[in-house]
Amino acid sequence: MRTPDGKPLVLKVSVLRGRNLAAKDRGGTSDPYLIVTLGEARQSTPTIFKTLNPEWNVTFEMPVVGVPLLECICWDHDRFGKDYLGEFDIALEDIFADGDVQQQPKWYTLKSNRKPSKRKDNNVSGEILLQFSLSDPSNPTASPTEIYTRFKTLVSAGDAGDEDDYFPSISSSTILEESGEQDEETSDETDDPTKPEAVEKRRRRLRLKRLKRKSLAARAYQFSGLGNGVQGIVFMEIVKVTDLPPERNVTRTSFDMDPFVVTSLGRKTLRTPVIRHNLNPVYNEKMVFQVMKHEQLYTMSFTVMDRDKFSGNDFVASAGFALQTLIQAAPDTDPETGLYMFSEEDMRPPVKSDVKLSPVPSSSNLSKQSKPLARSRSSTTSLSLQAQQEPQSVPSLVLPDQSANSSVSDVSTAAIPVARESDGLRVYEIPLTLKNKERWEDKHFPSIVVKAKYMPYRALRQQFWRLMLRQYDADDSGNIDKVELTTMLDTLGSTLKESTIDSFFERFRDENNASDPTCLSFDQVVMCLEDTLQSLQKDPRTMGKKLSPATSTASLESDSDELNVESSLTLPTNVDAQATSVPTMTTEQPDEDLHPDDLGDERGEEHVIELRECPLCHQPRLGKRSDADIITHIATCASQDWRQVDNLVMGGFVTSSQAQRKWYSKVITKISYGGYKLGANSANILVQDRITGQINEERMSVYVRLGIRLLYKGLKSRDMEKKRIRKILKSLSVKQGKKYDDPASAAQIRDFINFHQLDMSEVLLPLDKFKNFNEFFYRALKPGARPCSAPNEPGIVVSPADCRTVVFDRITEATSVWVKGREFSIKRLLGDAYPEDVSRYQNGALGVFRLAPQDYHRFHIPVDGVMGTPKTIEGEYYTVNPMAIRSALDVYGENVRILVPIDSVKHGRVMVVCVGAMMVGSTVITRQAGEKVSRAEELGYFKFGGSTLLLLFEEGKINFDSDLVDNSRGALETLVRVGMSVGHSPDIPQFEPDLPKKPEDVSLEEMQAAKRRIEGSLAPPTHASALQ
Repeated sequence: MRTPDGKPLVLKVSVLRGRNLAAKDRGGTSDPYLIVTLGEARQSTPTIFKTLNPEWNVTFEMPVVGVPLLECICWDHDRFGKDYLGEFDIALEDIFADGDVQQQPKWYTLKSNRKPSKRKDNNVSGEILLQFSLSDPSNPTASPTEIYTRFKTLVSAGDAGDEDDYFPSISSSTILEESGEQDEETSDETDDPTKPEAVEKRRRRLRLKRLKRKSLAARAYQFSGLGNGVQGIVFMEIVKVTDLPPERNVTRTSFDMDPFVVTSLGRKTLRTPVIRHNLNPVYNEKMVFQVMKHEQLYTMSFTVMDRDKFSGNDFVASAGFALQTLIQAAPDTDPETGLYMFSEEDMRPPVKSDVKLSPVPSSSNLSKQSKPLARSRSSTTSLSLQAQQEPQSVPSLVLPDQSANSSVSDVSTAAIPVARESDGLRVYEIPLTLKNKERWEDKHFPSIVVKAKYMPYRALRQQFWRLMLRQYDADDSGNIDKVELTTMLDTLGSTLKESTIDSFFERFRDENNASDPTCLSFDQVVMCLEDTLQSLQKDPRTMGKKLSPATSTASLESDSDELNVESSLTLPTNVDAQATSVPTMTTEQPDEDLHPDDLGDERGEEHVIELRECPLCHQPRLGKRSDADIITHIATCASQDWRQVDNLVMGGFVTSSQAQRKWYSKVITKISYGGYKLGANSANILVQDRITGQINEERMSVYVRLGIRLLYKGLKSRDMEKKRIRKILKSLSVKQGKKYDDPASAAQIRDFINFHQLDMSEVLLPLDKFKNFNEFFYRALKPGARPCSAPNEPGIVVSPADCRTVVFDRITEATSVWVKGREFSIKRLLGDAYPEDVSRYQNGALGVFRLAPQDYHRFHIPVDGVMGTPKTIEGEYYTVNPMAIRSALDVYGENVRILVPIDSVKHGRVMVVCVGAMMVGSTVITRQAGEKVSRAEELGYFKFGGSTLLLLFEEGKINFDSDLVDNSRGALETLVRVGMSVGHSPDIPQFEPDLPKKPEDVSLEEMQAAKRRIEGSLAPPTHASALQ
């Protein structure tokens, strides 16, 4: 909506004052400010403190471009946040409906578009006094009539041109159909919806609603990255500078040089650390630059500075490097498919030496480069429409140095490509031009060596897709079937309907094999995913559905720290050592078959990816971005080290909001989840710490969620699909085991310790002794760290592991409360290994001991006796999560397992069943058959993953401890440790010291330690656990 010479009309908005605003502070007042938005321009008034009747008296000049809707929202400023005071929207056409371009002041009522919240005061009241006028900068002498005519023409043209693209036209019949809706304004004239006044009023309201949706859609389009002109990313590493001259220091007493390099592209400036006293400094510093569309012909500048504490930094040398050099070396696209062609070097994950990250910033600071923009409430585009906003979607590994204000000479230097690195970066040696060229002309020839490559955004995404697909290609065939693709998408929180995924295969049915179109090539999957992303981005109606008027303003603008709306799902906060919040879910009818598309999102929306935060750099609020922007962000993070793609499967926990998605609650119901007797059908797993008696909830790992999804799909699947599910579970487990045996995996040990807040004071070996992650995972503890209860009483049975346990004196009780597999039986469990012992345990007792990833993963002898021959039964790799155990599938009878009999002194033959699970590399038995074994001695260990031990006892040989039995009857697991009493012979009493303490005897430290063992990273940090 610009005038012919390119200058838009200007709307002058005078925010005069407010009255009778809602009181949000304790003193009965508020600290109000008003944010005014028109198209891309946004302005904010100053904050007026401690008043309900503020007087601002400020005027904004805003270009009339974009959607002709003025949006105003009022906030109460607080030191650590803000409170919602109300909002209103005004169509520009309504402001100047009388044809006068100089309007008189008018009061506008604040209304609430927020959902009620129990935690927030939802009271909204008051009015805002505004005054409007129009001007034409391109024609200062234009009369009011000419200005209004131009305004009316522009607004009408823009409105009519876009109306049909976004929403159906508004007809009288539509208005009458909506007469049952609540009108936002009360009037006696609305009693008869057929009156002209009522029809016009409803037409105006629907037009306002349509403009609001268009505004949100336009803003979402720009926020997704389509409108900001970002073309790609330059990955650069400043390797070293050579042959610098020995300039004198400030006192001119000696020669010295403390060099650092400042690198600039457009307005983005990054710098390396200072290397002291070195004429050939080596940096190996990684940097990431986003390249805007208008920057593609720019020259990158390198400036070498000498740090001097007394006189300031001294300019030493500079060089220029044409960005086109990198762009021309970037991967090319296939003109027919749009796919980028990568070399094998580009697709190969880097070795350990390739992933040396910058030691300067921490990962928590990756998003800081956008903070200066976020702090300003007023938009930089109010009257400067050409100003380019820096996109916020991609973190840089080196923070911008805003203070670096170096004078860089305009040097165009020929870069010499030296070699191509295995990770796709090319090495360039660029000659430097010295400041004092005459002095050092024949003596020093300095140069800077850099590694660099340019990746278009789409190429980066496609590379990410291919590496993810390779991760889930169970048979390494280069093809992906439906089960593998669904599993990969579920890792990303995808809400694509099953019918949408089916359409991927239908699209290439003729090209692949009309008789069996069950697989897609990597190229075909990438094409489908990219097309889906583009359709979600470009279709404004899709964006309009995604962003409802009541909540979308906050969703879009809160990323700028301006608006903050309470989520409709309140997340549990588990920092209180004495309280735990447990989310609940509604229960569906258990006998109702699920429609395939019920596994999608309950709102009917489809997203290729849906994550609340980046699983790699943990940048928050990703859920407020478009699918393509989220994928680009994660791909950029992962591109620093493509091995991090594994962390999408292995890292992090499912949030309660994800656990409450429609498909999740339905699947949990279908696999008979929900037998807890604590009054809630919990979305997570409840565990009681035995020592303190405290009940906490345990989060599920992402790979456990995948296991549950695949488990459900296997319940009623065809035999062919069941085989694929088993294949992918085994493939994921085997691949993960190999990766954690790789020496490069040792780099993840410290992060794992900090994430789960492990107590390192009891670990036997120092960290530098672990050659890979698996060695740390099955780490040994110091002698005495797990003492045996009642060491002189062989009738006491002790826990074989640090674990969560349920115990049953009769196996029939176990099958009614816990183990609900339709085909579960002792015969099936023992298989061909010990069929002769089936009758021995038919009416016996069963103990289930489940290990979580944060637990100590060596298991120990539960009873005194002589060990028999360990025998392995090959099987599957289903998850052993309680939800799976309580499903219709016989997980214990299906999974790979090792049976170890022990002929005990007091309990007859005890069978120890070591059950493997999803992501368990292998199970290792460290004792030999025929050995005499004692309680709490080591028996073996599990490699990475969660796993389970089963103890089978003959009938009448054991009574489990009463507190464990009571919890088990209520389907509640109890956290126990190695060596702790879990049962006893019928002829002796139970071991009292291991029973729960009285509440008054439990210390705060013990409660926090229990919370940490159950909840991992969600518990309050302890001083002994985390490593820096």
